[in-house]
Order: sequence, then structure tokens, then C-alpha cells
Amino acid sequence: MYYFVIERYVQLKLAIGEHFYDIDQIGIKFYSLRFKKWMHLNAEDFLHEFYTGQHGFKIQQLWEFLINSALLEGLIVFAIGVIISIVFFTAQGKKTIIKAKIRGADFVRSRNLAKMLKSAKKASKICFGDLLLVKNSERLHILITGTTGTGKTNMLNELLPQIRLHKDRAIM
Repeated sequence: MYYFVIERYVQLKLAIGEHFYDIDQIGIKFYSLRFKKWMHLNAEDFLHEFYTGQHGFKIQQLWEFLINSALLEGLIVFAIGVIISIVFFTAQGKKTIIKAKIRGADFVRSRNLAKMLKSAKKASKICFGDLLLVKNSERLHILITGTTGTGKTNMLNELLPQIRLHKDRAIM
């Protein structure tokens, strides 16, 4: 690792120094682990020794591993991660979209409500069009609201004859 850092430094010195000096004048002073002393070498000589020596061979092996094996393995792991992420977030999104009923009323069609009330024997004889009232709720309050033209009067005109038929009372 030590020589690799020095090699990078020499490459930087060569890249910058070639604009200002002759390449033969660019050198490096470093501590040699092999000779256990400080040495001064020409930058090109250092690079030649670095790449032809044992360090260069190790760097070349590392580079080949990174290009061939590690890159392929990284791409495979990345692809698997993307697929797992897509599956996970799709499932989470579907869970969020599906609204589970926790409490409260359900919206059903009037035909379904009529079937449910008749099967439970809770259907009243008074109805609004197809919509049956719940038995014994006829005497409770009924609020009819709406804007102009929504059919409030028509609903009352339909409801009052049914009330009179059963001899009941209504306050309007």
C-alpha cells in the first residue's frame, strides 16, 4: 500500500511537472522498505521499477480482479438488490393502497342493502325509491338536505303517501 501511494504521487508529479520541467528533471525522494534508507530516484525510473517489480505485479493482479471478478459480482449484487427493492416497495405500495375496513359504515348498493335487510328481517315497509328503511327506525328523525333541484320535494312527495297509508304522523 505504501508503494502504491508513492506511485500515485509520482504519477501526479509527472502529470503536473511535465508542463514546467523536463521529464528527466522530475524526481522523487522516498524511504525504501527494501533497502531501509531514504532514496532519490528519477520519477520515470521509479515507475519502471514499480511496475516491473513485485509491487507492480500485485497491482496488476488487483486490477484484473477488480475488472473481471469484482465488477461482475458487483453488477450481480446490484441487480439482485434492485429486483428485491422493486418487489418490496411494490408490495408496500399495494398494502398502503388497499384500505382495510377498521370500523364504520360500508357503502353498498341499494339492491344489496335491501337483500341484507330482508334476510335479517329488518326491512321496513317504507322506502325511498329502491332504498328500504330499517324496521322501527321510521319514527326516528330523517333529515333531507340538498341544493336546488336535487329532489327533496320529490322524496317528500313519495314518503308522505306511505306514512298516510300506515296511519302514522309526520311533522314537516
